Amino acid sequence: MDIAYCRELIELADQLNFSKAAEKLYITQSTLSKHVALMEREVGFRIFDRSTSRVELTKSGRVFIESIRDVVNRYDTALKEGRDFERERETTVHIIGPLLNERIVDRVTTARTVVAAMGIDVKLSLADTGVRDCHESLTDGRADIAIGFRYGIDEEGLECVHLSDIPFGIACHGTHELAHKNLLRFGDIAGQKIVSYPMAGRARYHAFVRAVCSKHGIAQEMEFLEEGALCFPDAERSIVFGIHFPGYARYGGDMVARALDDTSDSFDVCVMKRKGRSAPAVDALFRAIAKK
Repeated sequence: MDIAYCRELIELADQLNFSKAAEKLYITQSTLSKHVALMEREVGFRIFDRSTSRVELTKSGRVFIESIRDVVNRYDTALKEGRDFERERETTVHIIGPLLNERIVDRVTTARTVVAAMGIDVKLSLADTGVRDCHESLTDGRADIAIGFRYGIDEEGLECVHLSDIPFGIACHGTHELAHKNLLRFGDIAGQKIVSYPMAGRARYHAFVRAVCSKHGIAQEMEFLEEGALCFPDAERSIVFGIHFPGYARYGGDMVARALDDTSDSFDVCVMKRKGRSAPAVDALFRAIAKK
């Protein structure tokens, strides 16, 4: 039984709301739902009764949650005692960002190897946040390092180093007119029905996408999905437009994800951390990630 999943169950039991619990845990609602389903299969009974309108603990679930609270508390005590004996140079660095991108996560793991060769044993805690804005998580201390998007502006209080550019792209049904169009440009998006990620936690992202749309004469409104919904276009009629995410192809044979051939605008991918004093391991890992 994964102790992290136990924490998620406890948070959901406290909130009785998937959206609020997922926000507190800094994971997506769909990820939380999958973890709950895995735990229920493991224990062999339903922990939560859930419908479209409410979430409630089952009688068995209530007994189970109170028991695992004790388990988690004892685990936390044991963990603290163990960490007290760790060497001072050993530390955990919390990194967030679109870590499903293989190039990005490879850069992080390579940087860890570089730092380890310097004699600093860095432990990584990685949390994939997709295209969520990472800035507040850095400034309030929930994360040590973020790999995210600068959107053409400097972020106050943050140190940012450019890593790469990611192009704009679309995801659509394989029969959509743009799925296999030769030389896909911004102008081809005009007039299309566009859906995009939920608004919550992505204000900077959506503001940047809207500004680029306006620049290229794409005037139609976007439809923002509900929090926790998978950002899929509906059949042949619509497209997802924004950052190019090749991973869409994994979700089914009818899905096509492709980058725009027009790269006059793109997403500025940066590694970021808070300015000022921070732990030596954080500084070392930041520099290693930022190094060309």
